[in-house]
Amino acid sequence: EKFNHPSCVRVTSDGSLMYVSDSLNNVIRVFDFATRKHVADWGPAKTSATRESALRLQAPMGIALSNDDTVLYICDCNKNRLLCWDVYEGTFSSVHEVDGQGLNAPYAVAVDAMDRIYVADKTNMRVVVLDRSLGYLASLKGTTLDKPKGLAVGRDGRVYLVNSGSSQVCVFSPFEAGLHLIAQWDAGTAPRELAIDSANRLCVSDSVQGVVR
Repeated sequence: EKFNHPSCVRVTSDGSLMYVSDSLNNVIRVFDFATRKHVADWGPAKTSATRESALRLQAPMGIALSNDDTVLYICDCNKNRLLCWDVYEGTFSSVHEVDGQGLNAPYAVAVDAMDRIYVADKTNMRVVVLDRSLGYLASLKGTTLDKPKGLAVGRDGRVYLVNSGSSQVCVFSPFEAGLHLIAQWDAGTAPRELAIDSANRLCVSDSVQGVVR
């Protein structure tokens, strides 16, 4: 089956597996990273109708791995939830509401060195911070956030995000006030996902211009 709107890629820390969110096929695809061989799909479970309904993905977007690679976090965008899948035990948990407000089109997720989880809650115009137990820690919100999408954590612990409604890339420090502008592009661009390479360089995909900046 061909990809249909692949949205995010994550590789395990040992370089053995690659996870790809195939958004319009409603599935997470798993590959052997060295050979690029497709080894598994994860989406609707096959064990029972109840389990299938609970686990069926609807437009999975951003994904992230815990630091020990045991948990895959999935922004299940159209179901308005963060799905947390234990890839070894086969168990899952989900978050639908954070700090008294339901998630609304969660689009991206990132994990820092302390295993804190950052979720870009796009339509609610906020970024929420959870601990590994999925407990609420903090929120970044305000007039400067405009449909946040991509997220990445730098070596210095600062969090970078795509402010997609304003064609911006910004940065903030956890638990500190303030969102700082790094780059902004003209109308007709669509920065969406970002990543930080081994040299701590920030790479931003622009889905309209078809480039990585």
